[in-house]
Amino acid sequence: MTGLNFRKVRANVLELVSEEDEMISSSVGSAFSDLMEADRALFFKNQSRIDPANVKQCLDELGFFEQIDSEGPVATSRVQGLIAYEGGKANLPFPLIETLSCAYVLSHSKGSTTDFSDNIWAMPSLNVEMGELPLFDGSLLTGIAKAVPFSALSQRIVVPAQHAGKGVFVVVDARAGTARIRHSVEHDYPVADLTFNGAACELVQLNDSAGEATAHDRVVLNSALIAAAEMAGASAQLFEMTKEDLLSREQFGSVLATNQALKHRMAEHFVGIRSLEMLISYAAAALDAGSDDAASLVHAAKSLAGSVGKETAEDMLQLHGAIAYTTEYPLHLYLRRILRLSASFGSTYEQNEDLYQEFQKSKSI
Repeated sequence: MTGLNFRKVRANVLELVSEEDEMISSSVGSAFSDLMEADRALFFKNQSRIDPANVKQCLDELGFFEQIDSEGPVATSRVQGLIAYEGGKANLPFPLIETLSCAYVLSHSKGSTTDFSDNIWAMPSLNVEMGELPLFDGSLLTGIAKAVPFSALSQRIVVPAQHAGKGVFVVVDARAGTARIRHSVEHDYPVADLTFNGAACELVQLNDSAGEATAHDRVVLNSALIAAAEMAGASAQLFEMTKEDLLSREQFGSVLATNQALKHRMAEHFVGIRSLEMLISYAAAALDAGSDDAASLVHAAKSLAGSVGKETAEDMLQLHGAIAYTTEYPLHLYLRRILRLSASFGSTYEQNEDLYQEFQKSKSI
């Protein structure tokens, strides 16, 4: 029996990725790698982690937020997914998914905003029923925006709201809300519920040109997809860290990586992560093209990310041994990120339910 040729499989995967995608991934990956190195230096000294403003400045300098419209770089799920994937590998204390989601909303609006690069933006990360959304009466916002990350550092927030029985998005000043801190599995990722009592806000009028899916639904799907992409990036980084660990450690006179049982476990996770990456890429292409099966693909990707991410994180920690379960070693940061994202922008259970509903729709056609 021959072993799995990881390099050959990786080459086959890259054949599906364009040169532009590789350039974006490379530039973002390199910039985030520098930030991660600085962040880990602080982490190992038991100091506060890197300033979130530095991460936002890095994205601004890369030029992703210079043009916030339908022609801008962050207007597509494909590019947002690439950024989120690299963000998952770096695991920085910054509301990346929420910032990208805000940019996506504003990129697909009929108006335009000129201050995106000058502010830190945030967005609620929990999907709730229409009746639980804050109420927008045409000019004022009243209600609770649930699970807003880094609300104390954010200047502007894009809030999903209800208006005349429909879902809308409004932009509101973060300081207009009263915060109630939530307990989070990520200690360096503060989350709060913001209560608004007649706060002045601005309605975001979305362009609705995505076939049968409404513009509002498209935004929700994009947020779930890039959350899955960040989970995929975190899983891939855990895999690489564990691979390097197994290649460097010896036991009973042999390198651990030569153990056949460990090889098989690593191979299973490799296939799972690569399968997730391909599903996310396919779902992003379908969402950008307004395909009829885009919703089903996004639900499947977010659901798979939850299961693959959790299984990968738990197994990689176990393969590392006791050191992985200490707070001084950074592996737990990736486990915490995966667990939080699994419950954000539609949990695995909710995604499975939505996927079932999509299948029921297709049966009735």
